[in-house]
Amino acid sequence: MVVLPIYPVEVAVGTELKAAVSLKTSDGNYFYQCDAFNSFMKWNVFSESETFRALSTTEKICEADMLHLTEISKQSYVQPCAWTCLFAYGTGRAVLHATLSIDLHSPFHFMDGPLILKTAFPIAAYSPLVAYQAGNGNRFGGYWIDVPEINNGIKHSYSTALDELYLAPGSAMDVHLCGGPERWDLQVEYVETVEVTGEQDLPVTDGVQVQQTLCNGRRLYTALCLSVGQFKLLFSRGNLVGVNHPVATIANLELSVMCSFPSSIALVANEPANTLDVIEIAANADRGPGQVRSSPITVAYGCTIRIAAVGLHITKKVFANSSSLCLSWELIGCKDLAYWRDNESCKRSMNNNWERFLVLNKISGLCTVRASVIGFPKTMVSHPLGKEYLRFESATGILTDALQLQLVSSLRVLPEFLLIVFDPEAKANLSISGGTCFLDAVTNDTHVAHIAQPSENTNCSHLIVSPNGLGTALMTIRDIGLSPPVVAFSLVSPMIVILNL
Repeated sequence: MVVLPIYPVEVAVGTELKAAVSLKTSDGNYFYQCDAFNSFMKWNVFSESETFRALSTTEKICEADMLHLTEISKQSYVQPCAWTCLFAYGTGRAVLHATLSIDLHSPFHFMDGPLILKTAFPIAAYSPLVAYQAGNGNRFGGYWIDVPEINNGIKHSYSTALDELYLAPGSAMDVHLCGGPERWDLQVEYVETVEVTGEQDLPVTDGVQVQQTLCNGRRLYTALCLSVGQFKLLFSRGNLVGVNHPVATIANLELSVMCSFPSSIALVANEPANTLDVIEIAANADRGPGQVRSSPITVAYGCTIRIAAVGLHITKKVFANSSSLCLSWELIGCKDLAYWRDNESCKRSMNNNWERFLVLNKISGLCTVRASVIGFPKTMVSHPLGKEYLRFESATGILTDALQLQLVSSLRVLPEFLLIVFDPEAKANLSISGGTCFLDAVTNDTHVAHIAQPSENTNCSHLIVSPNGLGTALMTIRDIGLSPPVVAFSLVSPMIVILNL
């Protein structure tokens, strides 16, 4: 009994694996027709992770597939004697066993007793081939990703998989692959390739350049945009034909790379990272004349904040890397209020020009920050892309974005610890200084104390606290008008006063 080498022995998770066996005589001839043995065949799958689940051969999908297999077999003059269908619902290796057992007790048979034939062969299921971004654009005019967690497989999911990549000409981004068939064994050739095609599916050599490196035993692809256009990276990974691997299994993946100049930029202020939700809020904010954001961003003075710019495509998609372009940064009306922590210049370094750090002095006031795209650094002016940028600039004008920072003192609550007489009629004031008037106050134990509703004519300089019982409650005052919000605390402890008369 031998396996018919028609279908692959490894399939993607979520698909079916079909297998069939045929019978041969002792001199090597195949049986022309032997499907009557199908009902006597027992199939078993052995694996540590229970990767496959057997499907009934009477199910319509399996039955239709096996009819197709039979038609293919007729062309090779080898007919399936028995077949099975398995569903791959988890990754891993397994071994498929087929056992034919028949009791022969008839004068028409040349022998009496049981006839037992066995065969076994390895099978496998693999996860679909997907691409993940392996580089962080947080400092380079792009969006933030958690590179360590993605590289370690913690955040591998279809939601974080990469299907398109937006890059400014002259910039690059790292990509790594996950999934696809694992190496079968040393006797089967394992291939992993990438091909670059253009908009017309023609090979392109000067559109996107792809370099391959090995990092921690994994192949890393660096895609570098060399010219403006839309390109595709066609990845392939899998096993060719070899021992115990009768049919080549290759998984394919298509990744679109948009090499384009940004149609706009957006500033991100006082945020630790350029997350996609933060970028969306910044990009959709209302703007007035000069691309100045309509609503100021209120920040607490006396600290250093991060200001970053992000490149946006005309479709509002965020660039993964825009660092090949240089920015000029301006502080308007910020004298004595703020200054740049560094003297970053695009002439000196182009990679960090999309991220700056602003030192805020302990003075209240309004400060305007503006960033504008000014082209390529001097080292790239002679590059052919420099001419493309000049054409781009003449067609679109200067890309710029600006925002206003409202500097205020930090939020403070006094007293930080308050003893109050336990009396339903008692009240105490918490004095609020600094920050804004957009406060959110809560208590962690309403059985001890609660925040009384102040009257309408009361300003935001204090809060009224009333006791509900004995104990200690933590009052949390959150200034949601600051970006990011600032929190202050006060401990309130109602007590019983005993008077000795």
